[in-house]
Amino acid sequence: MDDRAAAFRRAFAFVRSLDRQASSRVEELPFGTAYLRPEIPHVWSRNFVAVEAGLDELDLDSVIETAERIHSEAGLFHRRLSFDHEEVAGAAAVRLQPEGWRPGRIVVMPHRGPDAAPAPPSGGQEVDPASLKPLKRKLLGLDPQTSPEGVASQLLEGFDALGGVAAERTFAYEADGEFVASCRLYSDGATAQVEDVGTHPSYRGRGYGNAVVLLAVQEAWEAHDFVFIEAEAADWPKDWYARAGFETAGAVCDLVRDR
Repeated sequence: MDDRAAAFRRAFAFVRSLDRQASSRVEELPFGTAYLRPEIPHVWSRNFVAVEAGLDELDLDSVIETAERIHSEAGLFHRRLSFDHEEVAGAAAVRLQPEGWRPGRIVVMPHRGPDAAPAPPSGGQEVDPASLKPLKRKLLGLDPQTSPEGVASQLLEGFDALGGVAAERTFAYEADGEFVASCRLYSDGATAQVEDVGTHPSYRGRGYGNAVVLLAVQEAWEAHDFVFIEAEAADWPKDWYARAGFETAGAVCDLVRDR
């Protein structure tokens, strides 16, 4: 296994460990694992079926039938399959996209090391996780899919669920008397993940997001030997992360559809 593949597997194992710990119900399946927290059904990242089988083991009919049962029994408003292997996701997409399933691709980006990132600009600070909620509510309110109060509250609860099982630290930038940019840092003591990066649109383009991410990276390298971030493959932040010292090692793919 080359260094990049090993880095991807380490990051992926970290994420799956948090998925397991943050679930209120875990079901082992012949082809994978269901990670569920049906108390917050709008949080898709906390309610899904992981398909771990390789392409030569894939019985897609069984996967679909089992996933439907699990999501239905949990009373979920969506269906989500997350794949350990990109080639399996591709094969499943050929079958499921015509049936209304939408593909997604998240790139996993390990950081090259403490000397690979620019020094963080001044202004970022470590803050209490609870103090980020007003900013997060504002950001969720900008998206029609996440703005309804019930949905937004569940998404905030999803962050609390992760923070409750990982050694969470949070960083923010304050302007005009309020926090306008933030990120989280999750840790197991050796591996650290920078996550949930966000800046209010009124304050973008001023370097505030850069300040909090680079501060989190700097702090992460003080106590860890592996640091990574995840990013939407089709979105622009991954290009900025690359300039900050992160590099793509692999991707996690999923398929989702509304009930």
